[in-house]
Amino acid sequence: MPGIIPLAVCAVVRDGRILFIRRRKFPFEGLLSMPGGKIEFGERVEETAVRELHEETGIESRFRRHAATIPEHIVEDGRVVAHFMIQLCELEYKGESPGREFEPVWVDMKELDSLKGEITPSDYLMIRDILVPGKSGVFQSVIERSGKRYSQREFSRI
Repeated sequence: MPGIIPLAVCAVVRDGRILFIRRRKFPFEGLLSMPGGKIEFGERVEETAVRELHEETGIESRFRRHAATIPEHIVEDGRVVAHFMIQLCELEYKGESPGREFEPVWVDMKELDSLKGEITPSDYLMIRDILVPGKSGVFQSVIERSGKRYSQREFSRI
């Protein structure tokens, strides 16, 4: 039985643009997502965020703040197929270095609504409902998966 996967998700806003990567595998293959990855045993959330951002994009950063904790379930045919414990972190852009897994994709914050269908559903809501208004707290996310389509069933403050 798979367990809960702890993740640090990295929000980097620079010059009115937010950073994404294009996912290559399950979940959310082909969609724009904020960079991030698994929190290793013994690693602090802020360490994970800085490390994962650099590994995925080559971007050097400074941890700013922990914005939210979001338990997220991906449900398919009425059963949970993935369970993440997301730690949403804001980071400050400090520069770039060579070597990265993904090409960084910078999106103007004013274009988010027009790109909503291309962005991981919960990432869109994390930006709109948590980051933009400067909120923090614990939220819950449930996403329905049908084939390669994802739809947000629930996103609420707990």
